[in-house]
Amino acid sequence: MAVSWVRHPDAKPVRRNFRRKGDNLEKLSFLFVLDTSGSMYGDKIMALNTAVSAMLAGFNDLALQEPPEVAIITFGGSPALHPFTPYDKISALMFEAGGDTRLTEALAIAKELATAKTITLLVTDGLPNDGGYARFGLPGIVFAMGIGFDADVELLERFAGDPGRVVSLADAGLLPGYWFANFDKGKGHK
Repeated sequence: MAVSWVRHPDAKPVRRNFRRKGDNLEKLSFLFVLDTSGSMYGDKIMALNTAVSAMLAGFNDLALQEPPEVAIITFGGSPALHPFTPYDKISALMFEAGGDTRLTEALAIAKELATAKTITLLVTDGLPNDGGYARFGLPGIVFAMGIGFDADVELLERFAGDPGRVVSLADAGLLPGYWFANFDKGKGHK
């Protein structure tokens, strides 16, 4: 897996709280739990890479004064953590598929990182090798996105805890706007 975390030349200094102009938003962080296992080889890993790029680009459309932080956990073989980093400092994301699907281990790491103000998104074809069907009681808001026609929708719905939080690959670029529109302090968690 080749992942580069570099400072964007136009990035502003990081402050602890961010606000969208005119809104009173709580500081949300984003945790992407990404399946990079061998079952994701080919079109699926290309779709995952496209979805992650679209989600990161989607933050640009929000006119945020401060960039939200994103952490990424990949699981293809042993899970790997890419720690919380302002989204605008993440570049050149290109994941490769390989290894077994250690979803349970990846979710254990996610449980340690997530807070009540974390939006977690699992992106997978839903075919774990380790029986990883538990949501692990992740705090915060949990979504799931299936990749491929053979994605295990039942696993995704159980993980998200609500069929309405299983999202489409086609909507990846729109998710940041949706998250901020629906999970701010004034409106609570819908």
